[in-house]
Amino acid sequence: MKIATLTLLCAALSSGADMADLKRDCTENHTFASFRNCLIDTFTVRPVHLIAANVVPGGGTAVGLRYTRAFEGSWHPEFTAAAASSLRAFWFTEAKLTLTHRVLDGPQDIFGMHIYSKTRNLPQLPYYGLGPGVSTGARADYQMNDQRVGVDASFPLTDWVNIGGIFENLWTSVDPITDPDIHSIETRYNDVTAPGLLRQPTMRHSEVFIRPHFSGMPPYWLDYKIAYGFYHDTGTGEFSFRRFSADVRHQLYLERTGGQVNRDSVIDLRGYFSTATAGAGHRVPFYLQETIGGSDITGSSALRGFIDYRFRGPHVVLFQAEFSRRIWGPLGLMAFYDAGTVALLRSDLDLKNLKHSFGFGLTGWAAGKVVFKAYIGLGSGEGRHPYFGIPAGLI
Repeated sequence: MKIATLTLLCAALSSGADMADLKRDCTENHTFASFRNCLIDTFTVRPVHLIAANVVPGGGTAVGLRYTRAFEGSWHPEFTAAAASSLRAFWFTEAKLTLTHRVLDGPQDIFGMHIYSKTRNLPQLPYYGLGPGVSTGARADYQMNDQRVGVDASFPLTDWVNIGGIFENLWTSVDPITDPDIHSIETRYNDVTAPGLLRQPTMRHSEVFIRPHFSGMPPYWLDYKIAYGFYHDTGTGEFSFRRFSADVRHQLYLERTGGQVNRDSVIDLRGYFSTATAGAGHRVPFYLQETIGGSDITGSSALRGFIDYRFRGPHVVLFQAEFSRRIWGPLGLMAFYDAGTVALLRSDLDLKNLKHSFGFGLTGWAAGKVVFKAYIGLGSGEGRHPYFGIPAGLI
């Protein structure tokens, strides 16, 4: 965890170093400042530097290398390749070509495109069944390996709204756990209670989205993403389905110091809704259904008083509120409240029966934002859920 924290701080404090910076900071002036700069350079030097990241929640910290090379040209092409593994044998590899081109005059008015290939090996993931009524005693574990190859793009229509899309192929394999001390998924579930357990077809995923965003005038900041996607089973079509999602985020800076907005105090608000629909005779694979509880497989927090991946279903609703306040140097305090649920049928999404959690913790600040969190999630009735790590999306 210390390695992951240092990695985050390096990424927040520096955009990159070269070999001359690394040599100078690591061999000259043996002071605390030079040690700090040497550490930053180690995790940012180009073309090759160390990385530390979580592959998925519960997989431990993966340590590895990233190669970066930028090319000349009006599209600013940049190629990156990375690979990392944790002590628990969770690992990932990634290769990505990024192309960017300014379209309008604002700081975010840039057309961006990624061409990528990603692979993850996840030797132990928990499954509790589908729906909001599953118990922790129903847990079974499975192995999963997934790979995706595709392209995504985002185009600014104006300085406050982008449109974009994704087109990719997904290859997934789900396998049993061979350790006799672990309940493997096939011993408690079948292809009805865990759709897709027996067969994982190649999926073709296409998606379009619109993203209104506004960050130019404090104290209000917003970032919305409304997406509609189609997952096509390229074999029999049995597991083809559609998904609509709306992710709404606001930040409020309500404190002022000397008449200026105080960015050391922020309220984060989020609302999320997702619904997956399969036609007659079709099903949504369990491994592509979304989860809430702790953090999901992308690292996004949801119902933080519960353990990771606790509830799973094709339909999800979630509300979050979080207050963060810097109190001294890079240290701050936080408090949060979450409410949400999943459902097997869209008509069963009932806002009167949401599951709730709350918690308190510490934050680490750098470059004017929260870059590290350590908190305890409470209120689930299932014990305390601790978290130490990097907010999703920062690395």
